Amino acid sequence: MAIDRQLIVDSLYHGRTTVPNGFQMKLFGDMWIKDHPGVPYDPAKARELIKNSGYKGQTIYYRLLSDYYTLEVATAQVLVEMWKAVGLKVKLDMKENWSQILKNDETRHILNLSNTAFYLDPVGMTWRRLGTQFWGRKEDKYMGKEPMLELPEEFDKLGKILENSTDLKTRRKAIRRMLEICDFEEPALISLHAMTMFYGKRDDINWTAYPAEYMDLTAANLSF
Repeated sequence: MAIDRQLIVDSLYHGRTTVPNGFQMKLFGDMWIKDHPGVPYDPAKARELIKNSGYKGQTIYYRLLSDYYTLEVATAQVLVEMWKAVGLKVKLDMKENWSQILKNDETRHILNLSNTAFYLDPVGMTWRRLGTQFWGRKEDKYMGKEPMLELPEEFDKLGKILENSTDLKTRRKAIRRMLEICDFEEPALISLHAMTMFYGKRDDINWTAYPAEYMDLTAANLSF
């Protein structure tokens, strides 16, 4: 609630991307919960939550790489100032690789992740990234004995319904409740904005950028 995501989109990206309403995408079609509010920008409420949390001003470390994502460092610097404005002491912790980012020690507090929809359904992103099969919820050499992310049993039961049911009404009810849990009751993450990738080309080159990381430079999409 301390993060003004629209301000980040408008100032750093000149309005050329969007702020999602929760951990979902419009690409989900009938499974996109349009009226889900998502986390609002409410610094007053953020200050109240921090006050009631027992936070004593200790340093919170925010690990990141040097612009692995578009404008990652600039965005992180903005986030640190927004958190500072509501009373959180966050320090950027620059790392060289993902092993350092994920290392399970006393300073693994905040990190960045991209969350691609493998296919156009919440199972392809929301459940894939927050469900029981997500590496962040398992024990391994990076996560340690205590996985990075924990969500309640209700969330996992709903995820199984989402994964196995073919009834649209049932599936929409499940994902709606899952979004309520991971956005407001047991916050798992904050979706900053839709992923951005920018390209430049000469006018005489025929090439179309896809709305994904894949750059198609085959003859089917490139000609001179």
